[in-house]
Amino acid sequence: MAAPDDATMVDAWMSIIEAGKIKESAAAVATLDLRQGEAEAAAALRKAALRGTQVFFVKGHGITEEAADAVLEARSWFFARPDSYKLRFAATDLGQEHSGYEASAGGQQTLRVLRRNGRGGRLRWLDEENDQLLHSEMESEATLKLPVENFCDEASVLARGLRRVLALSLGFEADALKLFEEEAVAFRYGEGKGQRPVPTLGLFEIALLAPEDQVEVFRGREWVSAPPSPEGTVLLSLGRDLERLTSGKYGSAAFRAAGKGGRAVVLSCGD
Repeated sequence: MAAPDDATMVDAWMSIIEAGKIKESAAAVATLDLRQGEAEAAAALRKAALRGTQVFFVKGHGITEEAADAVLEARSWFFARPDSYKLRFAATDLGQEHSGYEASAGGQQTLRVLRRNGRGGRLRWLDEENDQLLHSEMESEATLKLPVENFCDEASVLARGLRRVLALSLGFEADALKLFEEEAVAFRYGEGKGQRPVPTLGLFEIALLAPEDQVEVFRGREWVSAPPSPEGTVLLSLGRDLERLTSGKYGSAAFRAAGKGGRAVVLSCGD
């Protein structure tokens, strides 16, 4: 086989360089409107993702304002409790991922619950030994547990729709990603500035932000501020499992909300 001539080599290198420029110039956050239908949403997501966008403002998501407001209020209520109360929800089994309360030295706090098998799956709080803890306290039952479960029901419907859109964007059958049904829900507080970038895990994450926060996406070696989130949207970030599944064609996102609130409520899919 003849060796490529200089012109061919130059053309090849220019293609690589231009592809890199496209990635670098991609929007930090794009808008994905699910109201336009699955096929159209899949085409829009594919176009943006292949250009390097990994975070999306989602319109037409179906999470009601009532459910969103209630779970955000529940999240604020929990983090305002004294440490002695929050530590009652600390995971007793360190091997159990996505369960219980944790606080870091940097000021970040997280309360994780786990819902297995997506649709129809039971929402499990903490670990098995303390599964009934919230049932035993009327205040927690009404103020924390019920709003989270209502949010989970609506967010799970959205997650199923997003799995279909992602599958179609990759040229698969709409139900091809059905196996990624495990969903974990977390309250987070105090992400703020200074946090090191951490990739989104699983297939993707859906996030409700605290109203005062601005999204920042880690691009290259720095944080890039995104435009303000449009009213009535939720945030979708593509995850590491999706990056592996697409052999890097879709990148995984590292983003944060630069403020005291942070990604207030997060549902991760496939993690």
